[in-house]
Amino acid sequence: MFAPVRSLDPLRLVHGTRSDRYDCPDVATLDRHINHLRRRIARLGGQVPDVAEACRADIDRLLDHRSWLTLPMAVDRPVGDGVDTVGVQRPRPAAWSTLRTSAA
Repeated sequence: MFAPVRSLDPLRLVHGTRSDRYDCPDVATLDRHINHLRRRIARLGGQVPDVAEACRADIDRLLDHRSWLTLPMAVDRPVGDGVDTVGVQRPRPAAWSTLRTSAA
């Protein structure tokens, strides 16, 4: 019998260079995967260059995913509250008249 398969969000998975898959729901888990691969490279000590190179490639993929996980998130806000959907505050309509008079 096979163990039941967990359905994982495809955005959480990082596919390695071989058939390795890394589940990365958060930055802490991702950092543990990177540390595990670094220890594996250190244990190999240059004896198996193909495996060490595959580990380095997997670390690169994990670091790419880490940069994606740490991107600032845009905040969706209701339209018409004076703030657009990416979280940058625009001047309110009342402020436009003061901007026009100060520029003149």
